Amino acid sequence: MISIIVPVYQVEKYLDSCIKSLVSQTFKDIEIVLVDDGSPDVCPQMCDDWALQDDRIKVIHQDNQGPSAARNTGIENATGKYLYFVDSDDFVDPTLCEKVMRAFEKTDADIVVFNVNRVTETGQVIDYTEKIAEERILGKHEAMVELFLSNIHDYPCNKVYKRELFSTIRYPVGHYFEDIGTIYKVFLLADQIFYMPDRLYNYRKRADSTIGAMRDDALQDLFIMRRARLNDVRSVMPDVADYGLELTALSAKRYIDRSLWNTVDKKVLCEAKKFMDENREKILDIKNHELHFFIRMPKLYRLCRLVKHQIGCIFKKIRLPN
Repeated sequence: MISIIVPVYQVEKYLDSCIKSLVSQTFKDIEIVLVDDGSPDVCPQMCDDWALQDDRIKVIHQDNQGPSAARNTGIENATGKYLYFVDSDDFVDPTLCEKVMRAFEKTDADIVVFNVNRVTETGQVIDYTEKIAEERILGKHEAMVELFLSNIHDYPCNKVYKRELFSTIRYPVGHYFEDIGTIYKVFLLADQIFYMPDRLYNYRKRADSTIGAMRDDALQDLFIMRRARLNDVRSVMPDVADYGLELTALSAKRYIDRSLWNTVDKKVLCEAKKFMDENREKILDIKNHELHFFIRMPKLYRLCRLVKHQIGCIFKKIRLPN
């Protein structure tokens, strides 16, 4: 019934924990598609060893192409009625599939969404991510608003989808924030989305993650993906799209900020500035003091931002005594 797709790359420290949580599901009618994305460590052998232990596990080895390509390979090789994506350094609650199937049975939903624990690298719960406290059935307009407001996040890992939603959709290859470029497209195809507050997924908060590092190219990709999402939704749901303006504007501003001390892509920088100019009045309607400061007092804002950056650099160089 459920195909669980797991891209695998350089996660030997966490892979056993992830797969154990999948094979231990109380709902047994699953297949687990492990896509080894050319991992240079022992992960390929670990995947093969697990496949020998459980005949529900299918292993695909491919050259390294990134997580989007690995997920796409999983989609094309999955046979289940529903699709679910799990990151190989995380782990899930043993009742996840059972509770999700029960939700599909009692509703007419195309997607079931649940909550996510943020956990330390050792698995201790820090907090949780989704902000909706009660069960709800959402239409696509309402679901898109919640997505733009980050009450529901773009994570692939806290949603199980009817397979047909991905008949024409694939994850964009070569992007850091491929989830932002994909999940809204699936939401637009869904008639009903069922949300339940159960915390069924455990996301490891790792220091070396894309969000934690936020390099220049990742920051650039965040703006590009958010702008594309906003523009696409504007073309079909103009009344909903403005809910996504604040996050997109913040991404543009952060990229412009980065250009004050780093060399960034000039074309994307011009696009970020143009975006802020074209949406100036609507951004000023948003209750966000940071964005207002950026737009109304640009010279003072730049000075303050540079000073803050320099202070941050100084503190990073300070070595406190043991």
